[in-house]
This record gives sequence, structure tokens and C-alpha cells, in this order.
Amino acid sequence: MASREETLPLSKPSVSKKTSWSYVHVAALALVAIAVATGYLVWHAKVFHRPHHIPNENAPGYVQQNNHGSIHNHHLTQWVQGTFGAQQTWSLYDIGGGTGGLFSLLQPIAKGINYRCVDVVASEKCTKFDGENPPPLKDLQKVDVVAFNYVLHHAGDQTLPLLRNAVPLTKGFMVVQEDLKGATQLQARHNYNHEWAGTFRGDREWKLLFDVAGLDVVSSSFYEPDNDADVKRAFYVLKPRLGA
Repeated sequence: MASREETLPLSKPSVSKKTSWSYVHVAALALVAIAVATGYLVWHAKVFHRPHHIPNENAPGYVQQNNHGSIHNHHLTQWVQGTFGAQQTWSLYDIGGGTGGLFSLLQPIAKGINYRCVDVVASEKCTKFDGENPPPLKDLQKVDVVAFNYVLHHAGDQTLPLLRNAVPLTKGFMVVQEDLKGATQLQARHNYNHEWAGTFRGDREWKLLFDVAGLDVVSSSFYEPDNDADVKRAFYVLKPRLGA
């Protein structure tokens, strides 16, 4: 018997509820991803803040910022108050002082300060110098304190010449505050976002540099990081070695 072929009507493809729900899930996950990415960018901007107005994107950090400001100063202020707070007059030579912020910090606690400042970028309070040879002060043969306040990591391979050239300028102390090298990738990123052309050292290397420059370490104190992205900082009180 001959077979008869039957043509079945084609059925329209149906969209299952499961498939339509999967589109909703994908869209929801995309929105979550966008929210997470936005939150990360906001956090990153706060942690790795850079000035909005940068005159030259390739300029070193000390040119872009030129303030060398830091909230980590209590070891320095305590030492200054204990050493010079009762004196009627004392002198400080701020090398790499930016806009002279150190004067505003120290004057209220040791009012007799005779403040002088130089920087590679001139400002109202600081005269310009070549970044390696701080000029002697004509009216002061030597000062009580030479200060490098969070500036030597900007100096890179000029650090040792700066320290050596500053030794003859002090009759008393040299003080150095510094951001130490990062202990993690996040901390290292923090440092080099602040100064891409800088050199960040650890405590051991700083003390070796001081020794080579003819400086003895009187005391050292440390500021612990404020968060996971922040770095440890150091405050050193130094005295020129006899015969250096």
C-alpha cells in the first residue's frame, strides 16, 4: 500500500518563561557591575587623589603640587616645642619648603622662629635654588635647624649631594621627614602617584645615607599608615658628625 505523506503545520517558536527571566537576570547583573565599577572609581579617586589643575602632566610631583603638605607632623612639632619652645629666638632653614607651610606649622608653638626657605619653584616665602646646592644665608653663618620636610623623595639621585651640602649650614640639628617605600603594590602605587619621578627608601637605607653624608642619628620616630593604601613615614633628628 502506498504511504501517504502528511504535512504537519509548522509551529511558532515559543519563548519560555525561563528564557525571558534569564534576560532579566543578565540586565540586573549588568547594573550591579556598573554600580560596583562606579564605587571603585570613586574610592580610587579619593585614595589616589591628584590635583585637578596640573600645569604639565609630565612634570615631577614637586612642580605639580609645590606644597609638600602633610598631616603627619606630630613627632616634628613635639620635638620643636620641647627643643625650642622656651627660646626667644631660633633659626630654621627649610630646604625644599614649597610655599613655606612649615613656618605656619611651627610658628605658633615656637614663636621665636627665624625662618628661611628655598625651593626649586619660587614662592612668596621661598626663594629659588638649583635643587642641589642650598645657598648659605648671608646674615646667618649657620642655623639651629636645617629641615627637609617630606621633600627628599622628590630629589631622587640628588638626595646625597643635598644632605652633604646642607651639613655645613647647621650649628645644631638637621631634621628629615620622609614617606618610606611601600610594603605592598597598593602602597607603592600610592607613592608613585604622588611622585612618579621620585625615589622612595626604607628606614635602613635612609640611615646608611645619613652615615655617608656625615650625619649621626639622634632619634627616629615613625608614623604608621592610615589605611591599606597609605605608607609608613619617618621622622629623623640628626647631628653633623664631628669632623664631617
